[in-house]
Amino acid sequence: MVYRFLLLMFWVPVFSVASGAVVALAATGQTIFYPTDCAQRGAEIVNTFNSSSLSHATGAEYPQILFQTKLPSLPYTPYQYPNDNKGMISFVQSLTQTTHNTLLIVTYINQRFSSRPQYIVLPVEQFMDLVYVPTRYNQPSNSTSFSSNFTGGVYPYFSVDPKQRAADIVSAVNQLKTSSSFQRTALTQIWIQTNLSGPFNPQIPNGLLKNITAISVDNSLIRIDYFPPYFQQTQTVVVTPEQVEQVLFIYNYNTPNG
Repeated sequence: MVYRFLLLMFWVPVFSVASGAVVALAATGQTIFYPTDCAQRGAEIVNTFNSSSLSHATGAEYPQILFQTKLPSLPYTPYQYPNDNKGMISFVQSLTQTTHNTLLIVTYINQRFSSRPQYIVLPVEQFMDLVYVPTRYNQPSNSTSFSSNFTGGVYPYFSVDPKQRAADIVSAVNQLKTSSSFQRTALTQIWIQTNLSGPFNPQIPNGLLKNITAISVDNSLIRIDYFPPYFQQTQTVVVTPEQVEQVLFIYNYNTPNG
């Protein structure tokens, strides 16, 4: 059974009962917007995942919960094989909340490495479906993905408070760096993918900030301290939340694949 996270806020035209007209939820020629608050939706996703009626096994076992996301594919580390998973996160183990829940840290299991959990920081607006799979025989095919095609004139959109998102980015990074909920080694690092470009010295190739040593927030501005490879001192950059594209958990900083 597929549980879709769609906030239904209908405008329903009023018809006379005697008219025999069909009540349309999205009338032709009209535009309907479905505003969704990311913080509220994030809390709802966590509550649904933790529901006692959707208990799931640990590891790569059944029953399982999987997420369909809008990501074209998942980032992978040396402990994962790249695959065309079409944005599907299987065997979700837990969700870790951030300060305002506009970001959630998803702990999941890759079937090839069932003993080692993987972590991905996922914006709430990237969640599409929560899928409960009771047995192996109900496992959906990975040749396609779940989708939701909206009726013409219906436009769902997410409202993101930049202060909340900035605080959640900081919360996610600090938890990945320090919380006992996440497995780390002496070589583990946190990287942040940004959309920055320009004549930085030292350079920031492809906007990727490697080895985050500290992070803090001032309203909607994020200060990031990082120690780039082959450099002798910590560097600092200040970014806005919309300039942060991805938070990456790197087990072994020497050999990330993507």
